[in-house]
Amino acid sequence: MPCYNCAETVSQTLLSVIETNMEPGDEIILIDDASTDETNELLSKFAASYSFIKLLKHFRNKGTAAAGRNTGMDAATHDLFFCIDADNILKPGSIAPLKKYLLDNKLDAAAFGTIDYFSDDPSVAAFEWKLFEKLEFINALNNPMQTPCGSGNYLLTRDIWKSVGRYNECIGGAYDSEIFGLRLLGEGAKFWTLPGYSYLHRTGYESTFIKEYNKKNRSLLFLTGIMDYLHLLNPADIEYIFGKARLSWMDDIEQRPLHTKNHQPPSMARNVREHIRKRLKI
Repeated sequence: MPCYNCAETVSQTLLSVIETNMEPGDEIILIDDASTDETNELLSKFAASYSFIKLLKHFRNKGTAAAGRNTGMDAATHDLFFCIDADNILKPGSIAPLKKYLLDNKLDAAAFGTIDYFSDDPSVAAFEWKLFEKLEFINALNNPMQTPCGSGNYLLTRDIWKSVGRYNECIGGAYDSEIFGLRLLGEGAKFWTLPGYSYLHRTGYESTFIKEYNKKNRSLLFLTGIMDYLHLLNPADIEYIFGKARLSWMDDIEQRPLHTKNHQPPSMARNVREHIRKRLKI
């Protein structure tokens, strides 16, 4: 759990894990990213009260959840990680079925099938997002709101984390989780969501994502993040995202989705038909 200036929310998050979502031998790793409020003092009290809590600290702020997750995973003694942000809440008894789902289906990563968003009162959901059940690289890229990639709150194996090359700590707070999720899928990870289960995601305040959203060009960041997986895309789409749409393709993804290598976009198909008609003089 990466933690930065989260004294107002982290106790609620931790209790949601401790009270009903722990099994014997489990551990909680907290990473304080050089907080300037009372976060470290609060985390220290939890660590002193529970032997299974390990508290780590960055002595300078690294400014991204990616750094905290990497630090925590490096220190973990187990090979399954559940990442949760310090302002979200697990529902009672939800981790055990998610773990069983991952193990039974031999998955590399598993997320809850729905995200329930709340503002001040966790018992009152403002709205919910239902996610794809079986994730694929191209669908996740084209439909970011229907995947758990952006939230980063899911279960994954140590092996797939290493295969992707860990979290990229240079991307920035708004997009490091989403690009990591896409890279998982680009690597061919078996990543499913569990229908009928959800967690509580806090909204209605200036989160890291909102603060970081307009600081960097989204399309350039995503292009850098998926560079290793361009071979999965249709050549026409590669030309598109490196050409006139270089600064805007990700912002326009709903209106102009990308396609797999073996898929022929409709516009391309029309051009081929027109070329054939002209050659045959139809």
